[in-house]
Amino acid sequence: KDYALYFQLGLLFLVFSYPAKVSLDFALNPTIAKIPQADINQYINGWPAGWGIKRSTEFFKNISKNNEIFVATQGTFGLLPHGLEIYLQKYPKVHIKGYWPIGDYLPEEVLDKAKKMPTYFVYYQPNNSKVLNYSSLSLEFKERMGRSNYFFSVYKVNAK
Repeated sequence: KDYALYFQLGLLFLVFSYPAKVSLDFALNPTIAKIPQADINQYINGWPAGWGIKRSTEFFKNISKNNEIFVATQGTFGLLPHGLEIYLQKYPKVHIKGYWPIGDYLPEEVLDKAKKMPTYFVYYQPNNSKVLNYSSLSLEFKERMGRSNYFFSVYKVNAK
């Protein structure tokens, strides 16, 4: 009977050890967790994971101490602009507006704002290769999204 009890305990340990390890990995180091690819994209490597929000809000808080600033975002709902609005709501010198879709040219309103105040454009979705063609943008910083090859990027819009 003792063997049966040890066998049952050993079987329980085996059954629960893998889920416990995956859960622990996900809690402590999510970029290496063995979870389904769809979840990796959603929670770790994709734009919905929120990479860059903390760093960009700190950046905008510091810049807005002395000046009003305008922040344009790629997207009109969801992570951007709402992620920034949540963290910057107590900073009245930061003005945020989302734009979608982003075409071959920066929106005229953004270029006009750049003539009046420091203006920034935040990109977070992977299809932002057109950004490289905008001569009026200069990269302030970018943050890798998890272990992907995508980046959350903050650009300064240079007035022309």
